[in-house]
Amino acid sequence: MASPSGYFKLLTTLLFASLLLSFLSSSPSPANASTPLVESVCSQVPGNRYCKPFLDSDPRTQSATNLLDLAKIVLDLTIALAEDCLAFVDLLIKNLPYKQTLDICGASYKVAVASLKTARGEVEQDAAKANTDIQNADFEISNCGLEMSINGSSFRDLSLIKRTRNASLFCNIGVAITSKL
Repeated sequence: MASPSGYFKLLTTLLFASLLLSFLSSSPSPANASTPLVESVCSQVPGNRYCKPFLDSDPRTQSATNLLDLAKIVLDLTIALAEDCLAFVDLLIKNLPYKQTLDICGASYKVAVASLKTARGEVEQDAAKANTDIQNADFEISNCGLEMSINGSSFRDLSLIKRTRNASLFCNIGVAITSKL
């Protein structure tokens, strides 16, 4: 019989996976089709297949008139995802035997969230510094991904792997935008 925490983990994973799949598989309607600004930014992002759906998932994107507006939206979304990843890592630490890997991921996501929040606070005054902070966040997120790949034979939480890939992609979008400010 599975423990209550096992059921909670399964439920959380399934909920996040279904939300992510619906987000990534939904085609934009004319009301939320990508703007020229989004098209321009996403054309310069590695792995841009998910860039437009990611940006179009936030209704504020439709009213973004410049790169600064879009940068703020991206940072808000990326902070939320990184915080979700950190909470998920904290949940996994309690329920899985991969403590060393998860401790590294937890520490990396804590630094990433702090860097992203710093970038969000300074993007209007110093876009170059915000860009560096986003790159630092991506480095930390990638550190978690690297740790998972090193322990890949024993660590198989696909939900965390996908979340980490998405967080890194979203950082790349933020870097692309802030490099133009």
